[in-house]
Amino acid sequence: MKVLRLLVMLWSLALAACATAPAPGPVHQPAVVAFERGGQGHIIIPVVVQGEDGFAILDNGASTSVIDRDFATEKDLVHGAFARTFIKTVTSGYELGQDAVLNVGGIEETVTPLLLDMAPMSIAAGKPVLAIVGEEFFERHVVEVDFTKKTMTLHDRRTFVAPTDLPAIPLKSARTAKTRIPAMIEDEADHEVTFDLGSSSLAMIDEGKISERWLAEGRPWTMSSSGIVQRGAMQRSDGHMMTAREITFAGFRLGDIPVEVMPKGFVSPADVSIGVNALSHFDLIFDVGGKRMWMRPNASYGAEFRHRLIGVAWRTPVKPGALEVNSVQTNSPAEKAGLKRGDVIVRVNGAEAVEGAFVALKEGETADLELKDGTMRKLTAGRYY
Repeated sequence: MKVLRLLVMLWSLALAACATAPAPGPVHQPAVVAFERGGQGHIIIPVVVQGEDGFAILDNGASTSVIDRDFATEKDLVHGAFARTFIKTVTSGYELGQDAVLNVGGIEETVTPLLLDMAPMSIAAGKPVLAIVGEEFFERHVVEVDFTKKTMTLHDRRTFVAPTDLPAIPLKSARTAKTRIPAMIEDEADHEVTFDLGSSSLAMIDEGKISERWLAEGRPWTMSSSGIVQRGAMQRSDGHMMTAREITFAGFRLGDIPVEVMPKGFVSPADVSIGVNALSHFDLIFDVGGKRMWMRPNASYGAEFRHRLIGVAWRTPVKPGALEVNSVQTNSPAEKAGLKRGDVIVRVNGAEAVEGAFVALKEGETADLELKDGTMRKLTAGRYY
């Protein structure tokens, strides 16, 4: 019976993205939850997991909700050795836990969670992250994300009243909460964009014709890396950072936007993925089950996107009165100035070295750097991708 239940569970998981009907039960009132932004921009919401209070990342791109593996072990949500091996074999290394209850704003959903070490996300968020609230909530409810008020609202799909002052944007597919709509990349039409609240990148594209053309044009680039869940663990995937002149969709324009160019298949089936730090320029309503959504530009719409101007990361913790270089980005002003990993800067423009001296540098401004060994370097701040 346990094996049969496991097979049914896996089959149900494979079909979960097709479930668009609202969850059974009594109609619920809108549940409003205040959120915070994590260190990388993620939406952090309070959540109750198996009766215990904690925090979760809101991620419409997660094909199933996730629970921290150590927490799942503590709550006895981990399958036995045989079932665990079977699950990992069937799911190519992913481990699913036993059914668990997630409560968001008083709304409970039973999920079959993916188990994952959430420690890196807790560090990035600055809070104990127990879970990722994924597609189950987006499929079964209308999810309103108001970046202006910093609130997330779960509406019952049976009683939700669509806004009358905004046009509905049709979604190409309800099979995934990574919404797909037509888009244009610069002057090229016939592309698709997807919205991913779980991605901290401003935008991503796969390697291919677009990035190859940009490189052939001589556009500046630098190396980049992003985290991706592969075979049940968070792993790093390396790519390139470049800049798109514009990406347009549904009548909206994102101009001069940094784009991560990732290995093929990272973003597919869409051509462009827009992450939470660009989506925060809008207030959003997702009705995935109804194959529609709404977007309202907020006060940050049209604001310039931030581009890095130095290209160096400091070793943590920063030493008092000195800055030690941990890494230098390819083609960056730091690389051109001759900085390398392990260099210790003791003075910037004659003053004691503090990180704020670089934060304040504007494009085109220079800084004279004195290293611990007495070597001098001149750095000119500027865009390098």
